[in-house]
Amino acid sequence: MTAGATSVAVGNPIAIGATSLPIPELGAIALGDGSFVAVFPSATGNEVLAQRHASDGTPIGAPIQVTAPNQPGGSGFALALAGGGFLIAYAAPGGTLGQIYDAHANAVGGSFPIATSSLADLSFAALANGGFIAASQERSSTGAPDGNVSAQSFDASGNPAGAAFRVNASNPSTAVLPQGSQGGGASAVSGADGSVVSPPVRTAASS
Repeated sequence: MTAGATSVAVGNPIAIGATSLPIPELGAIALGDGSFVAVFPSATGNEVLAQRHASDGTPIGAPIQVTAPNQPGGSGFALALAGGGFLIAYAAPGGTLGQIYDAHANAVGGSFPIATSSLADLSFAALANGGFIAASQERSSTGAPDGNVSAQSFDASGNPAGAAFRVNASNPSTAVLPQGSQGGGASAVSGADGSVVSPPVRTAASS
């Protein structure tokens, strides 16, 4: 936004979800066609749901049931992908799972494991080929961050693209996760080919 500019509300507030929820439990991402996707827990808190909205806030289609009914889990996070689709990553027992959707909010394949790390420890970046990178703050045996960051590339179908790699192998004592995450304040992460992912990686904690 330009310095000095003012924000003007467009239309009336819209309802997201069926119950009052704290802001940290909500996630939203803008898509290339002007629509956006909101991710939120169900009224019981036992499932992760999502809803695509038009640019004026009108719901497009029915809510998306991201997780199976009454599946234990937690909050979700959305990431826009090249080609108009999006990823929803969500907390699940034992780590973090993901589900890719196309530009019409149809599921592409099934859910897949992203990491054994919790969602709050992960950061994400979309890639030009339709895939994405997930970077993870590693933790010691005591559960405290140990200063190391690893990452894994995924293709447009959610399949791992190559092996996981250490982002900060040359200087592990100084590495932190991108700004807004629980891990720290770095603004980029190296790709598997050594390139830098830019713009700064979006984090689950800052959605």
